[in-house]
Amino acid sequence: MKRLIPSLLLFFCCASPAFTQTAFHTIINMDEEEGSSLHIRHLARDRTGYLWIGTQEGLYRFDGKNFRRMDADSISGQASVTALEVGSDGIVRAGFQSGRIGMMEHGRLATFSPQEGMPRKPITAVHAGKDGELWFAAADEGLYHRVHGKLYNINHEDGLGDDYIYCITDGDDGSVIVGTDRGIS
Repeated sequence: MKRLIPSLLLFFCCASPAFTQTAFHTIINMDEEEGSSLHIRHLARDRTGYLWIGTQEGLYRFDGKNFRRMDADSISGQASVTALEVGSDGIVRAGFQSGRIGMMEHGRLATFSPQEGMPRKPITAVHAGKDGELWFAAADEGLYHRVHGKLYNINHEDGLGDDYIYCITDGDDGSVIVGTDRGIS
């Protein structure tokens, strides 16, 4: 007991001036040039640490200090982001209200333009499958799949539970699982 008292006394003397780390948080407002606040609809983080933000005014990249709008000539005008994904390949893909899909390539937002054309309805989900092929959904048009450069449409007539799809993910067996208004297909 006599040894315990000096040890406790030494502990309390050393512990009292020690400071603990406090939690840090900050609120960062994302404002347009005109001063109106942007509504954040989608968030994704890439492997380099950038935060990708989908808003009603377009796609932004946040590096921890600055916001940078990522423009594409063919998307401007109807730039509302309706779907966002950073694939396992590291490519950022954004679906837009106009039915367009933009992919970040070499620091620029390039528009995905297949020969068959794109839907004119809003993109509701976008996903790069394990095989590297692109999957995406458009409102009330079902699922689209690009295989070897060719675009295919899968809808309720092909056995899909519903044509309104909101999320897409990979299955363990190489299949794709989609969340619809009528459950999972």
